[in-house]
Amino acid sequence: MKLNRVLIESIIFLYVLVFFYAGLTKLLNHEQTYRQMFNQPFDTRFAGFMSWFIPLLELSLCVLVFLGSTRKIGLWGSTLLMSVFTVYVGIIWFGRNNFKVPCSCGGLIAALDWPQHFWFNLTLSLLGFIAIFLFYKSNRADKVTVA
Repeated sequence: MKLNRVLIESIIFLYVLVFFYAGLTKLLNHEQTYRQMFNQPFDTRFAGFMSWFIPLLELSLCVLVFLGSTRKIGLWGSTLLMSVFTVYVGIIWFGRNNFKVPCSCGGLIAALDWPQHFWFNLTLSLLGFIAIFLFYKSNRADKVTVA
């Protein structure tokens, strides 16, 4: 049980580290984030909104997973957001090889090429689902031992 708790906390720490870094970098370099959103393969009418929404969502998820009372929803939200990012990067990498889309992730993460980015995101997504599984498993075991 203790190992499960350590794994869950480690994965949460990793999510907080990645999302806090990415979200803060996007906000601190908002002008660059804003310009990069216009080069994404979605309607440019959403670019301004997305340039604020994504980093604020990432930072909000950090708060949610950090607080004990909202940890479960934060973990689900973080894992789902990372999964959406993984699908997005996969579409760019596999489906649009000749389409040069700048990564708007911010900081060091933006230095990854598309294959590296895909595997990085996929790994984080899988770790998130593992943490969710362990979270539910440990909560179920706690209820059994209390009863």
